[in-house]
Amino acid sequence: DVDIIVYVVDPTRSIGPEEKYTLSLAEQLPHPKILVINKMDLSETPALEDYRALAGRFDLMLEQVFVAVGVVIYYLVFIHL
Repeated sequence: DVDIIVYVVDPTRSIGPEEKYTLSLAEQLPHPKILVINKMDLSETPALEDYRALAGRFDLMLEQVFVAVGVVIYYLVFIHL
């Protein structure tokens, strides 16, 4: 059974035909959907605003960052409601 759909995207890559098709499949499902924008720690994210524009099609949008300090990895999530 499916409880929730977590849709993880890469803002360094533009939204192409495969992405649009996958998104259309996910939208047909009745489950809650979370959009996770990955790689937010990178300085070059040319498609970031395109992915942020999809937020209205999801129940929740998260932007995630991994930050390594020594041997400790901090996982930061920015939640947009």
